[in-house]
Amino acid sequence: MNSDSNNERRGSCSSITSARSTSPISRLPSVQQHPKTRPSIESHDMSSAWLASKLLRNTDISLANTRTGLMHEAAFGPVAPPNANIQNPFAPIANPPPHGDICLFHYPTTYLPALTAEEMTRAFELIAEIGRVQDEEPETDIRSMLKEVQVVGGLIVNMDMQGDFRQYVINALQRARDQVARIQFSWYQFEELPRGVVGSTYPNLRHVDIRQNGEIGIPPEVRCTFVCECILLSFYNDEASLKCIDSIITQLPHLSSLNISDCPNLLTLAPLAKYNAAIASFDHNDGEQPSNLNLKHLWVRGCNLSEMSRAEWSAVFDALSKSSGPLERMTLSRNRISYLEGGISKLKNLSYLFVEDNYFVEESTGVGKAFNLPDELGSLTNLRFLSLCGNNITHLPRTMGRLNPNCDIHLHRNGGLIYPPAPHAKSVKAMKEFFHKERMALLFGSALFAPHVKRSRFRANERLYCPGGRGYFACRDRFEEVARSSSTLKKD
Repeated sequence: MNSDSNNERRGSCSSITSARSTSPISRLPSVQQHPKTRPSIESHDMSSAWLASKLLRNTDISLANTRTGLMHEAAFGPVAPPNANIQNPFAPIANPPPHGDICLFHYPTTYLPALTAEEMTRAFELIAEIGRVQDEEPETDIRSMLKEVQVVGGLIVNMDMQGDFRQYVINALQRARDQVARIQFSWYQFEELPRGVVGSTYPNLRHVDIRQNGEIGIPPEVRCTFVCECILLSFYNDEASLKCIDSIITQLPHLSSLNISDCPNLLTLAPLAKYNAAIASFDHNDGEQPSNLNLKHLWVRGCNLSEMSRAEWSAVFDALSKSSGPLERMTLSRNRISYLEGGISKLKNLSYLFVEDNYFVEESTGVGKAFNLPDELGSLTNLRFLSLCGNNITHLPRTMGRLNPNCDIHLHRNGGLIYPPAPHAKSVKAMKEFFHKERMALLFGSALFAPHVKRSRFRANERLYCPGGRGYFACRDRFEEVARSSSTLKKD
């Protein structure tokens, strides 16, 4: 590099340094000074071919094919599957359990994909048809079928292909679909999963994840600068928003984890309680099905469950308690609920419970509703983590002292908490000591008060009923009056 360029660079650097030294340091403008304009987000109706291509494009079965015993232990705990090689943890597992994944994530820059139940049904049927044709007629030229047209049920649909078309065919094969265990929809707008066809196309689905289906629920009080900079998007699509989970429960009997997040049109979890009757009436072709739920993890966030009755909650908790999972983790956050039903005590295997940010203001009164906790909450002795943040809790039940002493309790953003006092609500041990001292003080006071009660009763009886007392004369006069009236009646 020549000297002129060096001098020029030195000059530019010195000018920058001098400018920094002379000019004051400027801060980034606040959001209030320069508010960002919200992008216009609209829902676009998408075709079945578009969804089918998305499903095949985002299918990943590599984990199912390459997972080893050591990887299984790192991902799913120290309990190895029965077909794992214990002596050689790096050896592939023979007939590994399905761990394939379908992740459909659409970041809403300009539009949101909206799907009707009919289009979703055709999409899954199209995938099954492609796999069937390739399995039965391997010599068939799938290239023209995929790139040009595909006929399903007399309808011609076009495939939106990108990349190597052979991977689409591989992902549509039955053996590949059998490896898919998880499916995720983020920012996809639909009212419900199509009935029957999802479970028949992907029979080993165990994890369903549906997020941002309708509205992004970001409370105004937690919208900070970086949130406004990055994800200040607020929209609501009432026509294409998840309203029922019945189709998920009935066609996926092996479902072990269900995540429903930011689905404001979901008003009830009652289909969980109806699972036994629904699964008995549903026609499955893959052998005997379990009679109970198989849920191990349940996350429900950002829904509107304020209208669920106590009877519905009790039935839901009863069904979850019979889950063969068993249920170990549950989240009920940002669902506009004002209480926990006592039937939650039936979930004896629950180890993680998140009930957060359910505080809301009633439109009729304009007053925030206090959150009520049942006394049965103390029966969950297997809890290791309990979060009750942001629920406007005022009183904690005394039975919380019966929880596992090692259970981590979080009660942040409950400014109205009165009982127990804040210093005694930091841990189960502190609450247990506070409640114990309170009971002992009550017992000691009762023991001191008992002799006074006995003595006062003796004095009262002596004053009233001993000869010469006021009660004695009053009773005598009353008795004589009754006797006279009775004798008068006999003479008449």
